[in-house]
This record gives sequence, C-alpha cells and structure tokens, in this order.
Amino acid sequence: MDILTKKIKILDKIYNKYDEYVKGINLVCQKGCSDCCTANVVLTSLEAYKIINFIISNGFEDKLKILVNNLPQIRFNYKITINTLAHLCSEKKQIPEEEDNCNSSVCPFLNNNECLIYEARPFGCRCLISLASCKNKGYAEIDDFILTTNNVFLQYIEHIDVNGFTGNIFDLLKFLYEHKNYELYKKGKNLQAQGEKLLVNQPAKIFLIPREYQIQMEPYINYFHFLLSDSE
Repeated sequence: MDILTKKIKILDKIYNKYDEYVKGINLVCQKGCSDCCTANVVLTSLEAYKIINFIISNGFEDKLKILVNNLPQIRFNYKITINTLAHLCSEKKQIPEEEDNCNSSVCPFLNNNECLIYEARPFGCRCLISLASCKNKGYAEIDDFILTTNNVFLQYIEHIDVNGFTGNIFDLLKFLYEHKNYELYKKGKNLQAQGEKLLVNQPAKIFLIPREYQIQMEPYINYFHFLLSDSE
C-alpha cells in the first residue's frame, strides 16, 4: 500500500471517530440544514485530494472545472496553521491576527440545501456543529470542550499531511486539480506553491488542550497515536 493510500485511510478513520463523538451530542444540525454552508472553508491538501477524486468518480467534474476557473475574489484564509498556532502558544509568542476577509456566499457544492460532496466533505465542515439554531442566533453555538476536541482533530489531520498545505477550499482545489500538481501529490512528492495563498502543514508536537480537559482527551490522543503507529 502506497503512502498516500495509507494517509487517506487514516483520514477516513479520523472522520469516523469524530462522527462517533458527534452522535453523543444533542445537536440541532440535521439533513437539509445549510445555514453554516458558506465559502469560508479551510482544509488540507489531503482532504482536497480526496474531494477531487470523489467529484471525478461521481461524474460532476464539469462543476469542479467551472469552480476552479471562477474563484471568488474574497476568500477566507488563515495566516498560520493550527499546529503553528499550538507551537506559538507553547512558546508564549505573539499570535498574528486573522484578517476579516470572510466570504458570505453560499458554498458552491450545495444543491437544494444538500451537500454534493457530503461523504467526502472536509473536517472544517464536519466540525461546524451547533447546540442551538444558527438561523435564530446568527452563528453556531458550541462549548469549550467541543472546541478543544475540534482543535485536536484538526491538529492530527494537519499532522498526517505534513509538507502538504492548508488553505481555502477554492485555492487548494484549483492547485491540486492542475494535472502536474495532482500527479506529484499522488506520488507522494513535495509540492511547490510559490505565489499561492497556501500554508505548509506542520507536525503536531503540542496540543491545544486546556488543563481541565486533558483527562477527557486522553482516549482520543491514544487512538490517534495508535493509528499513526499502526500505519508505519
């Protein structure tokens, strides 16, 4: 089994583990709910690669071609990855402020309030859950433990794609859909993204877990360590 296939399998197991976690939470989210589905999605190159393959295998590649050739001018992007954030926090260094460059347009993968790529949707979509109606409040409501859980999952998803990239869904789909980049990534080669609004992924060396949640997070940390060691 090649390295990329192993990474995809680990990613799928991480997704499944999060789905199990979410089942134990009393959420208002349900099929047809799309209030949070905007163009402000950030993901990793591994997730983008998975989405591209899903789109091609399900026969709506034409939609992807239109999307990557008509990128919105305003696209939300992070200044640093979440693992870089964890490192800066551990070193008590200044955290750069994120720019208010949000795009409130509807996600292009929505069709009649249902997601065309639901099975392959990135973690940034999966973890956007809410304990109260977003339509009524105007934003998603989660507690601090859910936020901590989301951060740890995000850190591992970045970790398994080290030397890949993090960026806006539009930028990464466009970048990886280019045949040269797609083939290099498929072969496990390091990519160059000069001039692109993409951040190089970093390993997870320290986790964003408040002291009060460390015991509760241990099972997830142990599970992720098992996944990584089992893939070696």
